[in-house]
Amino acid sequence: MTDLENALNQLDESDKQAAQETDEVLRNRLEAIKSLTRADLDKLRPEISDQETYDQLIEIVKNATGKNENLARIVERMQGLAQGAKALADKVISLAKV
Repeated sequence: MTDLENALNQLDESDKQAAQETDEVLRNRLEAIKSLTRADLDKLRPEISDQETYDQLIEIVKNATGKNENLARIVERMQGLAQGAKALADKVISLAKV
């Protein structure tokens, strides 16, 4: 296996590890939310007398949360990819000097 192939394999492993770590963080957050009691949730609920308005607000928050989580995953994975690309570039440069 060449140095380039090794570097690419390391990059793949780094990407998989970042994805697993992100999934674990999100899984822990979801479990924390699931463990909330009805009383806990009622304390968080804003004083809105109109149920339809409240339901719309909840839907907006859910959509925004999903988009933000997806963006955070993309940013984290891109950072991992950048680190791997830098390592690969360093390796290519060192091989070019030989």
